[in-house]
Amino acid sequence: MSYVCPACGGPIASWLLNKKHVECPDCQSLLISNKQKVLRQCYIVALAVWLIVLFGMQHYSGSWGYAVLVSVEVGGILAAMMTMLYYRLAIRLNVITLKSDKVKSSKSK
Repeated sequence: MSYVCPACGGPIASWLLNKKHVECPDCQSLLISNKQKVLRQCYIVALAVWLIVLFGMQHYSGSWGYAVLVSVEVGGILAAMMTMLYYRLAIRLNVITLKSDKVKSSKSK
């Protein structure tokens, strides 16, 4: 799984997102991702999916024991799948612009 650099369109490997700041291997732009924010949101997505499965099974079967059993198995797998999908779609890379670069470029004009 790879991501795309917003500056040059080059590929960024997913394991590079573990760093606080990522440098594009092609254009050497300094990038930052919203990985930590998305990981916190993934916990909420997983819990919400699991609870929906739990209450849905309880409503369907009428038994809390059966609902918990099925929600641990089916709800866990479904929650993991939805969390991975949300993580993949929600990650964004942004270029970090330094203020000193803006000052130099405005003076040179």
